[in-house]
Amino acid sequence: MKKQVYIHIGMPKTGSTSIQHYIYLNREKMARRGVFYDVGERQKESHAHLISESNNGFLEIAGLGCQEAAWKRLLKKANHSNCEKIVVSSELFSAYVNNYFITEESVQLIKGAVPDN
Repeated sequence: MKKQVYIHIGMPKTGSTSIQHYIYLNREKMARRGVFYDVGERQKESHAHLISESNNGFLEIAGLGCQEAAWKRLLKKANHSNCEKIVVSSELFSAYVNNYFITEESVQLIKGAVPDN
């Protein structure tokens, strides 16, 4: 089954946390409708861990490539689900768009982890 990945890059202070909270609370209902949203066991409600590292309690934007293992774990779990759509959300993604840190290599990393894309 071909899967689609939706990356929500919500700008800070625009309601992204509310969206993430709603999706997180309703993730099982969404899964029944074909939408996968999983943030992992130690995360709160967003996918900040896919793009950042903790440094003395502060998040540093580290890049999509450096968190390749986290992406692969998430997408492997998504690929084993029956969901056709995968939603990933973090305000930190907007820093990449604003600073042009999203590279072709980053996109290929994500595409390569999702079969048939």
